[in-house]
Amino acid sequence: MISSADHDLPRLTVQTLGQDSAMRIVLRGEADVANADRLRAALDAVVLDGARTLCLELSDLTFLDVAALRELTSFTQRVRQSGRQVEAHGARPGLHRTAGVLGIDDLLGLAPLSR
Repeated sequence: MISSADHDLPRLTVQTLGQDSAMRIVLRGEADVANADRLRAALDAVVLDGARTLCLELSDLTFLDVAALRELTSFTQRVRQSGRQVEAHGARPGLHRTAGVLGIDDLLGLAPLSR
């Protein structure tokens, strides 16, 4: 798990949890240009081993800027290229809208918002 400790930087935690054939990555806090390099490092360190499905838990992610979105998108591309599925849960409406406009909602595994 990573966490930004500096008080002047937005707080971000990334936690990985493995369960049999599935891996969960829980993002909490704010992901932006100030901590995108730490987000990339945390995602690069994820070992998927036998996981066939990756679940991104985004319900506690309060902010995501384009720099962090780039890192998350790059990561999910690598996961999908390795033959695994990606699902995202709990994304806020703003992320859904942005991902839809950019055409990356399927790549991120975002389910359509229920109305």
